[in-house]
Amino acid sequence: MISLPVSVAASGERRISEVKLVNRADAWKRKLKQFAKDKRTFLLLPLDGDAIPVVPTKSPSIASTPTPADDRFGNTTGALHFDGVDNAVVYPLTWPEGDFTLSVWVRPAELGGGRYIIASEVNDGELASRRLRLIQDVVKSDAFVHRIHRVFANDVRARGASATIAPQRWTHVVVTFRRTAETDAVMKIYIDGQLISQNLYEYREGEDPIATGITVGTSPLSPLPQRSFHGDLDDVLLLKRVLSGNEVFALYE
Repeated sequence: MISLPVSVAASGERRISEVKLVNRADAWKRKLKQFAKDKRTFLLLPLDGDAIPVVPTKSPSIASTPTPADDRFGNTTGALHFDGVDNAVVYPLTWPEGDFTLSVWVRPAELGGGRYIIASEVNDGELASRRLRLIQDVVKSDAFVHRIHRVFANDVRARGASATIAPQRWTHVVVTFRRTAETDAVMKIYIDGQLISQNLYEYREGEDPIATGITVGTSPLSPLPQRSFHGDLDDVLLLKRVLSGNEVFALYE
């Protein structure tokens, strides 16, 4: 057997790794093109160095512009960096009612506080939300309505699902929300293709106040530094349908 010099072997391994990254990046681009053609795709944000959506073709309003960042494939402008202070992007959309799937790649620069990744909130006498937040090292998703004007002031239906993630590394987070009966729904969180958490809770379609605007990077109601995401985001996808476990894993791969 002929042994290659260490430097030659290491160079060959790097080349193989680079080819794999290119192949994965190409495969992901093909997936995004398929979703762009799917009528059930509600929001598609590649975040390739800018915040312009592919679906729909509506320009966002930007409070403070996030900066380009390297993505998980090594592309230097393939993602966006949010500074954890005031970087935020708002899309003039109303979160789809009923079943949905939210997919996003997240690389937190730090953990701590209650930092918003993406959310839609309204407070017009009632507080309602659809949101994905990072609380300490826990990524939490919830859909709730707080009935302030009811006789019982603490009548709160606030349920969600949560899972832990690590800082300084890319993590694929998928949230699915599906009605299981007239008054019940189930929310699931997948991390890197694996189901980590799920929760069944009370839900009545049409009961929540409608929030106009989907915000990426901070809280729509309280855009404070302690609620602003610090780190990198990439490839946000919001669908008006629920992906199966196999579809989520295929999306991750």
